[in-house]
Amino acid sequence: MKITRILLTLIFLSITMQAQSVEELINSFSKRTFTYDTTTINYRFYEPAIPDGTEKLPLILTLHGAGERGDDNEKQIAWHSLATGWADSLSQSNHPCFVVSPQCPENNRWVDTDWKTGAVPQDSIRISNELLTVINLVNNIIKEYPVDPNRVYITGLSMGGFGTWDLITRYPEKFAAAIPMSGAGDPSKAELIKHMPVWVFHGALDKAVPVEGSRNMVKALQEFGGNVIYTELPDKRHVMWKEQYENPLLHDWLFNQVKSK
Repeated sequence: MKITRILLTLIFLSITMQAQSVEELINSFSKRTFTYDTTTINYRFYEPAIPDGTEKLPLILTLHGAGERGDDNEKQIAWHSLATGWADSLSQSNHPCFVVSPQCPENNRWVDTDWKTGAVPQDSIRISNELLTVINLVNNIIKEYPVDPNRVYITGLSMGGFGTWDLITRYPEKFAAAIPMSGAGDPSKAELIKHMPVWVFHGALDKAVPVEGSRNMVKALQEFGGNVIYTELPDKRHVMWKEQYENPLLHDWLFNQVKSK
């Protein structure tokens, strides 16, 4: 009985310590807003400790999914390790970097398209005000902080996967590498990003965003000789992101990518 109580106490303490650790990690991101033209978005920003004389560091842009929309300026970094996975102490010790995590307002989308179709006719859809604001936010951060412009990365899940494909095909010279998860893009634009390293993830059983959205983008990139890796998870549905973002192999791969000067 006494041993059981001790074990329960240890489990409780472990859970409590873990929760506090996550809370501390979230609090390490400063809360900010940014306005471009008539659009204002909330965002969180992680700024690493930068010793004097340190070279410029990478910047990672993270785009959340539909469930994290809102105006609380927290949900977009609280789930799936989308943002915090790059900012925890272990990751930062190996790969110090800046992380910027904007939040899309409740009733808007990163890309104004039907997610169920698994395709984006980009020529008939103008860039959203939110993504236009995001790309200007990134430009502003690059100017203000010691960011290496040859190591600006982007990743997003679900709605953010659509946003990732949309931004890299609209701004193909901006990013050094991309990680779109559970999204879709416009295969006719694949030639624009054939030079860019892209690692794509999708669950084969996804009912929210058809897996064909990723398959078609990957196929188009391969036809143009693109630098693409595709991981399709045969037993996963839509939500499968946390374990991918916490994989150190993904971190090592990303930070090895440098944009050609």
